[in-house]
Amino acid sequence: MGESGKPTVLVIDDKRANQLALDALLSADYNLVFANSGPQGIALVQKVPAIDVILMDVQMPEMDGFEAAREIKNLPAGKDIPIIFVTAVFNEDPFIRKGYEAGGLDYFSKPFDPAILKMKVGIYASFRTREKLLRARERHIRESEELLRVGRKLSSMLESLRVGVMIADVLAVGAGILAAAREVLVAEHRTEASQAQLAARMKAEIERWAETVKKANIPLQD
Repeated sequence: MGESGKPTVLVIDDKRANQLALDALLSADYNLVFANSGPQGIALVQKVPAIDVILMDVQMPEMDGFEAAREIKNLPAGKDIPIIFVTAVFNEDPFIRKGYEAGGLDYFSKPFDPAILKMKVGIYASFRTREKLLRARERHIRESEELLRVGRKLSSMLESLRVGVMIADVLAVGAGILAAAREVLVAEHRTEASQAQLAARMKAEIERWAETVKKANIPLQD
């Protein structure tokens, strides 16, 4: 997903006319990035964050689309990106099979229906976006669960100390951290802005806790 909120599509094609045609078809709904060769496309996969779909020409000088696809699938950044082959030449079954073997998810032979290509790009981009959201949610939950674990350990340790005014302050701040973390654990349905507010709140609670512990001169153990 690009900065504009649109999915990002990488077009790898050495012919400017093909690039312009795809730009006219897709630019309203997608961020388009163009590469004029297989090596340039491979470099962009490593450089451009969050590419959602690749449209790959087959017949290109220096490196054909099949080889470029294999190289991209060997990259950590490219192994999960859907690749759609688009070609006017290699439209027989052996080449289509070769495209799938190279890591392609779909194969379009020219002439093709532009509406169908646009629909397929939308389907694959939505799968990619959903996959990213699920991964982010899993990471979010793991981090929040770790914070809860540390908070519980802190509370247990503080409860064994002499409870005075400063210790009570530390416990109160720790409770605030735990409350924020619990909200984060169930925040996957919230908007990005709401999640950002929660993250800022939790950061502030942690900073307040650290300052309170420092004033209390409480030794923390691993």
